[in-house]
Amino acid sequence: MKLNQKAVIGIDLGSTAIKGVIISEEIKTLSYDKINTKYLNLPNNNLMRKEFLPEDIYTRLCNLIRSLIYKAEIMPSDVAGISINGASGNTILLDKNKNPIGNAISWMDRRASGDIYDILPDIDITKIHQIVGWPWRGSFTFAELAWLKKYKSDIYNRTAYPCMYLEFLIKKITDAWEIDSSNATLSFLQNQEKREWYTTYCNMLDIDPNTRPSICNTGDIIGNITEDFCKKSGLKREAILVHGSFDHPGAAKASGVIAEHDILLSCGTSWVAFFPIEDRSTSISLGLLTLPFLLECGAAWAGMISLSRIGMVIDRYIDILCYEKSTDRYLWFNHLSSQAKPGSNGLFLNLMDQREKKKLDSRIFSSYSEENIARAVMEGAAFELYSNIRKVEKSSGIPKRIVMGGGPAESNIWPQIIADVTGLIIDIQEGQLAGSTGAALVAGRSIGVFTDDLDDYKMRIKKIKTIYPNYQNQRIYKEIFKIYENQKQ
Repeated sequence: MKLNQKAVIGIDLGSTAIKGVIISEEIKTLSYDKINTKYLNLPNNNLMRKEFLPEDIYTRLCNLIRSLIYKAEIMPSDVAGISINGASGNTILLDKNKNPIGNAISWMDRRASGDIYDILPDIDITKIHQIVGWPWRGSFTFAELAWLKKYKSDIYNRTAYPCMYLEFLIKKITDAWEIDSSNATLSFLQNQEKREWYTTYCNMLDIDPNTRPSICNTGDIIGNITEDFCKKSGLKREAILVHGSFDHPGAAKASGVIAEHDILLSCGTSWVAFFPIEDRSTSISLGLLTLPFLLECGAAWAGMISLSRIGMVIDRYIDILCYEKSTDRYLWFNHLSSQAKPGSNGLFLNLMDQREKKKLDSRIFSSYSEENIARAVMEGAAFELYSNIRKVEKSSGIPKRIVMGGGPAESNIWPQIIADVTGLIIDIQEGQLAGSTGAALVAGRSIGVFTDDLDDYKMRIKKIKTIYPNYQNQRIYKEIFKIYENQKQ
């Protein structure tokens, strides 16, 4: 890297890992790395609670940035800016000095997933989706704060700033009290169309809307980093933090999924199908999770289908099937699945129904071979994905292709199953860096390291291969899918 060449850092603040990249002004990846997140082992946890230490994520982020700079073999002064995309909706309580009170609560926490009227007796649930962009989920910040207000009132009443963890993190990094509109959606407290805090919902939580962070746009410059962040991350004070977005819009930009009828499929803790869409009302009418996206492209909004926490169920099957079978559990899981025929000898697995179960049904393991169980897991995820995509097809047109990223995209068989079930072309991308690369592209465009050209958003993540549906398997799965849908009803 030549002297004084500028670079930017992109961060993907994921639920299971924090990933980062450094990209040069020539839009070349100089380094990448990740560090796993850590959740607390809570006493007497019934699997409904998921918390983490606020300072731990901050420290891990700083350590990751130091590693990125070292691997890129550049000077800290060469980093002009940084942007963060992330899994938002994590909750934290802050005192009057904006310091944490207790642990942060993950969006995956399920303590508030019961009767909505137990924690929000005056809510009109029919209006939530239209106002905030997402239907009620029984998780994320609004729900978690309502639960804390009712069941932990002694702590909640001492709180000056009930907020999302990302708001706290931005404050730690720049001392600014701001959040972008994309991530603000996950608080469930924003009037999404007006891009302002929704007073009615804030009042239900005894929150003064004037104490909430300023709502900005993705790409807006926040400011220079703090002395503390500078010291711990190794960056220079001149480095600028730029507003990122929720993780999936950021990944879509880096993947070239910026036009209608393309789908980004991100396979992680949740499987998310992301659809650029011009009209917000169309997305809402289809029941999609709706987010602001690319105003400059015409696809100003995006709709999402989320198979929430399906990855956790998949991992449980992999743990049982592949325990001590191989040093690479996923490689062995792929091998098992490849030995079974389409349809898995009649085994259907509705993975979404198994998310809240503490144990998997032992009868499955005694009645079917390991090979058929492994393939049924892959087919179950594909069937559930296709079931949701078909609902969108009926109103917004047939998708052209799926751009697939995440761990399952690296399987030698799973993408083919998805292509055969959906009948769509699958483009497979390199690695799991789309979210962090998207953040870097936003930072580089905003502070002038990259040219202001929409081509910067096209296929910056290398495409490894394209997979086409197998006609014979597609015919088989078409009949099997009918049975799967009937069993769901």
